Amino acid sequence: IAQAASSGSSPHAAAAHRAHGSSASDAGADQAYLTALRPIAVQVHDAVSPVSKIMAALIEPHQGDAYSARDAVIHGESLSGLRTAQAALAKLTAPAAYTKDQHDLVSAAKTLETALHNVWSLSSATGTHLVNAMNSFSDGKFETGQTNWQLALQDAFIKGHQSVPAGLDGPHFGA
Repeated sequence: IAQAASSGSSPHAAAAHRAHGSSASDAGADQAYLTALRPIAVQVHDAVSPVSKIMAALIEPHQGDAYSARDAVIHGESLSGLRTAQAALAKLTAPAAYTKDQHDLVSAAKTLETALHNVWSLSSATGTHLVNAMNSFSDGKFETGQTNWQLALQDAFIKGHQSVPAGLDGPHFGA
């Protein structure tokens, strides 16, 4: 106010100027957050996509599809890749406008990690037990995690007036 009085402008004009400056810095923080989120979104997609494609095939399974899905997690990079992405996501500091989005992304990534860990725990399962376990997996946490991740990702980028990274805007990974 003292500065506003000495410069001849009103206190309201000074407050409006500070608010405008604040929104410009908020926009910069928002863009920095989305820029940092973009490669993490790709990491999550790359980690989960191989399993997602196989899970989609389980809707009309062929002999061996359950083993393929399990093996994609056990012998592939899905679980470790997702955990790497989770660690990067946890390090992101979300601007105030993105706090809910960040929470939703972290929660969805945790759901996906739990689902992939459940598949990994089937490493010695065979036959009917494996098929039944994979069927329940495809109807449960994995689908929920995919959907919640996709929705949170879309919400964050739409809020920032940006498009979701190319190839990550479908309803399912690998779709």
